[in-house]
Amino acid sequence: MKIKFLGATQQVTGSSYLLEAGGLRIIIDCGLYQEREYLSRNWEAFPVSAEQIDYVILTHVHLDHSGLADRDDLTKWLGFFKSPPKRLFITHGEKKAAFSIANEVKEKFRWPVSVPEYLQEWDLD
Repeated sequence: MKIKFLGATQQVTGSSYLLEAGGLRIIIDCGLYQEREYLSRNWEAFPVSAEQIDYVILTHVHLDHSGLADRDDLTKWLGFFKSPPKRLFITHGEKKAAFSIANEVKEKFRWPVSVPEYLQEWDLD
């Protein structure tokens, strides 16, 4: 198992991580950089190509965790995937907003999207 820190390293914002385990590649968060000295990173290409990602987990709706994955940017970013991720998990801070984004992804891409419940478990294979 490996973790790669793609943001929020020695700064407060830009939370993003690549977790590799059992042959799977999981992106956790896709945050916006807010510190002045790191703002240019927001316009750089994402450090992991979309077709290499199996799962995406957005932990909550603060800019520094999901700012690069707001509704429009998320659907634009997902459009770069050459094949669908095995599942997209949205754990948005508000239930209504999470299901709204999940439904948009389902309609546009026809991909499996889940809004997990508290203490729900998923087998990732």
